[in-house]
Amino acid sequence: MSQRLVTVAIDDILGDQIKKFQADEAQNPETIRRRFGQDSPPKILHDVTNDEETIVVLGRDRLEGGHDYVWKLNHEVWENKEIIQNALFCSMAVYASNPFLFLKNKEQLRKSVHTVNEVIACGKYGEQLCLISLTGNQNGEKMLLVALRGSSNHDD
Repeated sequence: MSQRLVTVAIDDILGDQIKKFQADEAQNPETIRRRFGQDSPPKILHDVTNDEETIVVLGRDRLEGGHDYVWKLNHEVWENKEIIQNALFCSMAVYASNPFLFLKNKEQLRKSVHTVNEVIACGKYGEQLCLISLTGNQNGEKMLLVALRGSSNHDD
């Protein structure tokens, strides 16, 4: 009887960094690290085989053959281009006379280069203008962004 393989992916099971392991070799975090060429081994993996994601602690829990696991690397926020792009557009929108229209302006292709889905609020607190928005990406992850106007023009 052949052993079922364990699938491990970095960050997204539908992504491009996916490796298959024999169940026995997958129990060793150092093996996973080497195969992916990372600097340090994983401590936890996320079992995404079923509808409910569960956390598997390597060295304590056993990886099961036929299951799909995701190794979520801790990326710094500034390494995510989509987050930076959204933050820049919200920062520009807070200076616009109508931040809502600024972010939805399809004529100037703004909406095609950011994933700001909704402006939740925009208003003044004293002299400080604040924009609160909700973003999303193709993975369904959401993020709340807050943009503050530093002065009354773009040149600050």
